[in-house]
Amino acid sequence: MNKFNKRLKELRLQKGLSQRELAKLLGHSVNTIKRCENNETVPSCRYLVKIVNFFKVKCDYLIGLTDKTE
Repeated sequence: MNKFNKRLKELRLQKGLSQRELAKLLGHSVNTIKRCENNETVPSCRYLVKIVNFFKVKCDYLIGLTDKTE
């Protein structure tokens, strides 16, 4: 998941959200967002689904299997 952290941060910034704001919207701690963006942790499947639904992108894009967001 080496692209996940970069894409998560990129999507968050495109929406103009801070890590704290995104964490609140997703129902997680800001530390979880920080650790994901710093490539220190891998999200659970349940959390990954929340992220793709929030940003309206495909899971394959978020984890780096494709460059297509739709």
